[in-house]
Order: sequence, then structure tokens, then C-alpha cells
Amino acid sequence: MKQAVEPIQSTAVYKAEEAAELLRIDRSAVYKAYNSGELKGKDMGKGLKFLGRELLQYAGTATPPGQEIKKSYRNSGGVPEQ
Repeated sequence: MKQAVEPIQSTAVYKAEEAAELLRIDRSAVYKAYNSGELKGKDMGKGLKFLGRELLQYAGTATPPGQEIKKSYRNSGGVPEQ
């Protein structure tokens, strides 16, 4: 039986492994998000550290890999909304 994941505390500092567990993604996905600028953190020499508020922001705005945001179209004429 899996342990329940603790809620993310906005003022807490988390290691990459902890961030991955809290976000329920692979640790490599955390590094990828950090390297692309999607997830803000700090390289502390012995690994990445993340503030809880950055994890919360990322969780609220992240698009799952392989899923692009679909544009909505007005009418059926294929004109994208702006």
C-alpha cells in the first residue's frame, strides 16, 4: 500500500526527488522542467532545490508531456479565438 503524499507547503524547500514525489512525476521530468525554465528552482551544487510555491505554480500550469494545448475555434470556419 502506497503512503499518502503530503500536501505541498508553499514556504517549504524541497529536493528534486521530493518535488517529483509531490508532483507525481519522474525525477527526470523535474530536471527537464527546471532546465526548460518551466519550473523555477536553485542549483545548490549538491542538487536542485525548489520552493513549495514554485511547485504549486508548476502543478497548476503544467501541461502533461505529449499533450498540446488545443486551440479553440469559433464557429466551424476554423478561425482560432484570440
